[in-house]
Amino acid sequence: MNSKQVNKKWFLLITAFLLAAMLGNLFQQEAASLPTEEVTVVYWETDSKYGVSYGYGVDNLAHEAVAEIYPDYSSAEGIYNYRDFSHKELAALLKNLQPEELVPLKITFTGPLTKDEFTDFVRKYEIVADKYTIFLREPDGKIVTVQGSPDENGVLIPESLLAMAMSGVHEASGVGTEFLGWVDVSGLVAAKVIPVIAGDEDVFLADGMEAVLQASLTDFRLKEAHIPRAVRRDVLAGGFASVGMPPTASFLYDYGLMEMPGQQN
Repeated sequence: MNSKQVNKKWFLLITAFLLAAMLGNLFQQEAASLPTEEVTVVYWETDSKYGVSYGYGVDNLAHEAVAEIYPDYSSAEGIYNYRDFSHKELAALLKNLQPEELVPLKITFTGPLTKDEFTDFVRKYEIVADKYTIFLREPDGKIVTVQGSPDENGVLIPESLLAMAMSGVHEASGVGTEFLGWVDVSGLVAAKVIPVIAGDEDVFLADGMEAVLQASLTDFRLKEAHIPRAVRRDVLAGGFASVGMPPTASFLYDYGLMEMPGQQN
């Protein structure tokens, strides 16, 4: 991976983050499925018991569906509430899926995994990995996150990614930065193994809310929101272009809930 490719990738990540933030504000401002200049909000729900708001809309320019999930992470209790909510919603969805059906899942670990542990985990559950997050810790305790993904040849952890991560952080903060490991992974997983993953001792959260929202993305719902037929067809064929949500792993660390290397349980 050359420097131009790296810079382009980071530019795209930053752009996507800013777009998600903008859409989140629009979602929160809309109380009904009414067209706005940028986005038509199609579906929005708030579960007061668990403190979770979630929904999706259609980008009127790109003709893409975008989803947002807002758990209440203002306290440690909110993290556990969201985990209960997510598992409840996913369990209901799994009842209607075939065992071999592939489901988008984001898995947050109880603590950072080493390279070998992470590789073994992905292989064990036959996860078709799309992206993952690595934590590094600076001497002052600040966490630096690195987003990674398999390369074009299907190599899960490209050596160039690790080299880039370490060299970039060392240049910024100097000697003493600690490589902690992998804290989450997103990808496709067979429905039949999801309950097993959720019960794995290394897993804090097996989050299938993307799949839950995808199941509710129907032609009827899009039509009710006055989405044109041609756009509905594209949206249903493409699924969600993005699913925005606060990073659970970062909040686990901030609240002292993440199991760190060498920590006694």
